[in-house]
Amino acid sequence: MSTEIEKFVEACIKRGEAVELGDSRKANKQADIIESIYRLLKENSRLTELISLFNHENLSVRKEAATYTLQLPRSGAEKALKSLSKHRSLIGFEAEMNLKIWRGEFPDLKLPL
Repeated sequence: MSTEIEKFVEACIKRGEAVELGDSRKANKQADIIESIYRLLKENSRLTELISLFNHENLSVRKEAATYTLQLPRSGAEKALKSLSKHRSLIGFEAEMNLKIWRGEFPDLKLPL
């Protein structure tokens, strides 16, 4: 696993924990880290590396990896998010909302892709 992917995983886990605790400051800081790694991967045509995280043991990692690869054709990102949306948790809710935003059900909202 590359250093960037390891940092992505770490930030996803920390963001998920912060969200569960209601610590918006920490969650936002980790979200910024996740987005910066996403931009780096995208600029270097390495987004496909996130696909390997769809089966990660941590649900936050799965959700973020799937969300940030929705734009890749045949990546399986929609399927991964749909599976996560079945979880009765905040992660499941976020996965469902990300899919709805991606599909255009909320035209005023955009994913950071």
